[in-house]
Amino acid sequence: MNLALSIDPYVQHQIELELANIAEKFDPETACIIVTDPYTGFILGLANYPTFNPNRYTEFDESTQKNRAMTDPIEPGSTFKIVAASAALEERLVSIGTYFDCSIPTLRMPSGYVAKLPKDWKPFGILTVEDIVAKSSNRGAAQLGALVGSNGFYDYVRKFGFGEKTGLDVGIESRGILNPVRKWDGLTLTRMTMGHAISATPLQTHYAMAAIANGGLLMRSQVVSRILDIDSKEAVNFGPMVRRRVVSNQTARTMSELLLKTASEGGTAFKAGIPGYQVAGKTGTAQKIINGRYSSQSHVGSFSGFFPASDPELAITVIVDGSRSGMPVSGGSAAVPAFKNVAEKLVPYYAITPVNQDRAYALGGARP
Repeated sequence: MNLALSIDPYVQHQIELELANIAEKFDPETACIIVTDPYTGFILGLANYPTFNPNRYTEFDESTQKNRAMTDPIEPGSTFKIVAASAALEERLVSIGTYFDCSIPTLRMPSGYVAKLPKDWKPFGILTVEDIVAKSSNRGAAQLGALVGSNGFYDYVRKFGFGEKTGLDVGIESRGILNPVRKWDGLTLTRMTMGHAISATPLQTHYAMAAIANGGLLMRSQVVSRILDIDSKEAVNFGPMVRRRVVSNQTARTMSELLLKTASEGGTAFKAGIPGYQVAGKTGTAQKIINGRYSSQSHVGSFSGFFPASDPELAITVIVDGSRSGMPVSGGSAAVPAFKNVAEKLVPYYAITPVNQDRAYALGGARP
């Protein structure tokens, strides 16, 4: 018996090259890039840094031989804000035009507890839900979470696949860390909405975003597409496996529109945009915990996105954990450029048709 994988050699090569670029510029502790078909859940490429040579594996540290995308959970940061926004929209508690005062320092929670809100990366005033997502407001996300409530928010976190395995049957997979509501304190909800107080693997973060891309379905992560017999004839064919519906198609489409604005002028990921191709996604910049405290100097930068937003063909997630080169890491500075570099290689390879032909520019590297 032989296994046929969904991994595309060209995609795998391109993301490994991009990880080498990231390593040269940032010298991160770790980094990874994931590429999937959002509608099927099949992995087209997955690479980690640092890595090893399987032909000489004894010469490398054992830590380099882990598939960190599935074994090492981290706090996801602002990529996680899609959960609070999706939950509030799905429950019809808000519309994209509902506005919130994102300058307030405290918020009375449903329990009556007055929580101190996390600071934003820049001062904000009145923001709509659309702006909260596009500009990545921590205080705005906290207010969305408070509307949904602790139990409701927890339910949506679980729906999006956090706290459980993605289903990739290759090696050991972590469930991440998601405490039940009974173990939350007065600040947990306001912190979790911004991607702290929870740990998730890169694969979990990726498939949560892919659920927005495909219309609201959480797909099982798969890398084995077929099983071949000894004569190389197909014995078993694996199709897409839906784990569950997370949100309605309408909510997913609305979220796609908001994430499209995030990757447009004025959004935190505007540099991810490829003219004519409608990139949608969300940045994340999470403070790392150093010696038991959040560090203002060490960060994990991430970007999870898909394109074209109106009919996605690819979902890509980039995560860069720390920097030892002196170059600061954030979602916008480290992950977004890597996403764009990979996407620009894959557009011609998969012959992805631009949504706006007039704005598109020529990209080389078509599939042979």
